[in-house]
Amino acid sequence: MDVPPATHPVWSDIATGRLKPEFDFLAAKIIVGTISRKLASDQSMAHLWTYVHELREIFVQNADLPKVQRDLKKIFG
Repeated sequence: MDVPPATHPVWSDIATGRLKPEFDFLAAKIIVGTISRKLASDQSMAHLWTYVHELREIFVQNADLPKVQRDLKKIFG
């Protein structure tokens, strides 16, 4: 499965905590926790956009891993 673009609304839903998937991929769990803490102190759209790109990039860089593929299917169908 290809990694959807950063403009896909699911990425921002995950970053803001509106969507809380159970990730198999440990790096995704870690970055979502980090983003959550950062957004607690600053929820500006500029920062959110940066975090969405960081989250997506973790998936892009590791797209060949089975856990990443499973997570992508979970969150994007």
